[in-house]
Amino acid sequence: MGEWLASALAWLTPLLAAGVVVPFVVRAIHKFWIRPIIHVGLDDKADCHQRTPLVSKQDGKVVAQVMYLRLRIRNRGRTTIKDCFGNLVGIRVRDEAGKVFDFDREVHPLGWAHYPQSKQRNIARGDKYPLDVASLLLSKDEKHNQLYWPDPLPTSMIEFLQSLPQGKLTYLFEIRVNADNARPRSVPLQFVFDPARSNLSLIPFNTRWPGWRWRWWWRAR
Repeated sequence: MGEWLASALAWLTPLLAAGVVVPFVVRAIHKFWIRPIIHVGLDDKADCHQRTPLVSKQDGKVVAQVMYLRLRIRNRGRTTIKDCFGNLVGIRVRDEAGKVFDFDREVHPLGWAHYPQSKQRNIARGDKYPLDVASLLLSKDEKHNQLYWPDPLPTSMIEFLQSLPQGKLTYLFEIRVNADNARPRSVPLQFVFDPARSNLSLIPFNTRWPGWRWRWWWRAR
């Protein structure tokens, strides 16, 4: 009897183990398959640069024209991204002489375009929304343009930006896109600001070096 029971247990043990392990593996694969995926668009298509009237909140009159530099945040997963938001976590600036200025002491939350009610938003499967990163305030002659920051900045960040030299500058923003239920994405965004030009010249990160397009696609999996 003891030998039969031992033999039966030896035969049943793998089946019992499989009965516990297999459902766990299946659930893990299913969870991975349906997970939400944050994808950040970094190209320079037309919807990254838009000439938009800047309207005064006091009287509703147009006071200037603004060009917006935006990222497109898309959900490439199969379930909704919950409470997605973007932060500016670092700034590096290079002047025409090659001198570099760094700032990484504060985190600044970025805002969604046409969505002033919250810094966070849900993104359903397949949907995409533009995230404002930088704005160019156009002068009347469009030769003395300025970078425009509509949201209140931390004092230390304002002091850093005010300390920068005048003229043409190359900015490198380090941006982190987070969500409640998705893997965060950290992306660098490089652009050139020239007061005498009426746009911000974006340098797409995923086209700067050979092989980066493939790497960028793989990072989004």
